[in-house]
Amino acid sequence: MNNPAHSPSYIETPVEVYEYLLFISPPEKIKEEVMILKTEFHQQLNHIQAVKSKPHITLINFGAKIQEEGMIIQRICKAVSVHHQFEVSLKNFGHFGFHTIYISIDTPAPIVKLVQSLYSELYFLKGRGFFARNPHMTIAKGLDEDKFYSAMADFHRREYVATFVANRIVLMKRKGKFSRYEIVKEFELGIE
Repeated sequence: MNNPAHSPSYIETPVEVYEYLLFISPPEKIKEEVMILKTEFHQQLNHIQAVKSKPHITLINFGAKIQEEGMIIQRICKAVSVHHQFEVSLKNFGHFGFHTIYISIDTPAPIVKLVQSLYSELYFLKGRGFFARNPHMTIAKGLDEDKFYSAMADFHRREYVATFVANRIVLMKRKGKFSRYEIVKEFELGIE
């Protein structure tokens, strides 16, 4: 009866699960412009979620055990190694249902290809994550229909155009929904 599972000296190590976010971060000038839009949105419609996140383009959002982090980083490196930096053109606004308003990406193909490469390397995360098949830059999410219609009446009249070169992607993690994200690693895209 020497079963280590029932032995008093056996202590099970707790498994820490983190939320990870892999994304493209625009340059500071574009971040500032988009934060102005997000702040106006919050001021006009009292929607705090608009200003809680900094402008970015999500590639993957997933949950993983801290023990998996090293392997995940290696697989992201492998996926990124075959991609060169590319131009991202932002143009005007779109929406998902009645709950999310975003800045549209006029040149989604390179981002979609990058996400496909990441999916090939990180397929084991598919059941516990989100792979962005429709890249965008969120202005506000979690809207009710009244706020959505009020905001879209304004955003249909607005124009926004910006272009930047995506030369790296960023991996961040946090312990829980209300914790702050911390940078895990930045991955450089190659130069053609």
